[in-house]
Amino acid sequence: MIRQPGIVAALVNLYESRWSRAADLDALDLTATEARVLRALAAYGKDETAARELNMSLRKYRDHVADLMGRLGATTRFQAALRAVERGWL
Repeated sequence: MIRQPGIVAALVNLYESRWSRAADLDALDLTATEARVLRALAAYGKDETAARELNMSLRKYRDHVADLMGRLGATTRFQAALRAVERGWL
């Protein structure tokens, strides 16, 4: 635990300067590919069908889905769709 006033003040200043330059993650927009994958995720029941419709490999499609789920903080695809709707992405 740090109790020296000078060190605490320096750490507070460092934190506040970093915080003021931080980007709001919710404000980040989707790329065109991410938007297409998200719409396909909502529209098609099977990954194979969605990947075929998007003209991409199944592996690439699943990579995009995993990235979107991570970005949305979702543990299931259903939860990802709900959170995408909440953000106005769908």
